[in-house]
Amino acid sequence: MQIVKKTITNVFYHIFFRLDLQQLEKIQCKLLWYRLRLQELIRRKEATIKGDIKPPILLNKNQALNRSILDSNADWHTLDVSTCQIPGMLTKSEKQYYEYISQTYSGIGEVVELGPWLGASTKILLNGLAKNRSFDNKKLHVYDDFVWRDSWMEKWLQGTDIKPPGNYESFLPIFEEIHRQELSKLNITKAKIADYDGNESLEQIEWIGTPIEIMIVDCGRQLHVNEAWWQIFNSSFIPDRTLIVMQDWQNHKAVPEIYWENTKIFTDSKEGRLDLIHEVHNAGIATFIYRNH
Repeated sequence: MQIVKKTITNVFYHIFFRLDLQQLEKIQCKLLWYRLRLQELIRRKEATIKGDIKPPILLNKNQALNRSILDSNADWHTLDVSTCQIPGMLTKSEKQYYEYISQTYSGIGEVVELGPWLGASTKILLNGLAKNRSFDNKKLHVYDDFVWRDSWMEKWLQGTDIKPPGNYESFLPIFEEIHRQELSKLNITKAKIADYDGNESLEQIEWIGTPIEIMIVDCGRQLHVNEAWWQIFNSSFIPDRTLIVMQDWQNHKAVPEIYWENTKIFTDSKEGRLDLIHEVHNAGIATFIYRNH
């Protein structure tokens, strides 16, 4: 067996060593692409084996939440979502999903959103929660450092009448103006999860300690940022009930690989405490149930 492995290795090097660097990089990217597709297939198979979500989480009195991995016919794809004029990077599938997942809210915990930027997702979440009687007399807790970064933010305002603040200035007034009609349903906090590009002087987020039922994370792509919000909030997660929606989880699938897209590394590191139930087709979203084991 060792002789066969050595022979194969020698042949491998003999063939590929003759290729130039550009050819080798193309092959590397193609192999990475196949690896990512294989991982997707494994997750779909695992979801089938795991079966129903237990204990069940209800969308309404007659329908329970089901596992769905990259299904183009998932339940949320049938939803008609109200037009949202707020600048943002959400796909149609993501808008549908946010309205869909808000139907699961039962009132046993809070709803938290990390990193809303100008609040396109905030608006859609509030629209969905407004249809849910369990959210009556509740507020959506929104956290952001609200630091304007010209390097990537300004381009998203093209074609709008929103005037950007100066680089590294606060855009909290813009957020509040956009959501002036919903301010009574929002608890907005300007704070940081971790040090990042102009927010170093801000206080770190502190959670009030009450249970969390749904958490939207639209800021965690690097490992240290994900670990930071985990340390702040995980003690308030409800076992078998808290839904953690990671907006950019599927960014780890970038080809060529991007070294700081660490979302899958983070969730894998939790060793079963994050149970994948949804991976949204044509989106970056993946959703996990918190398990206390």
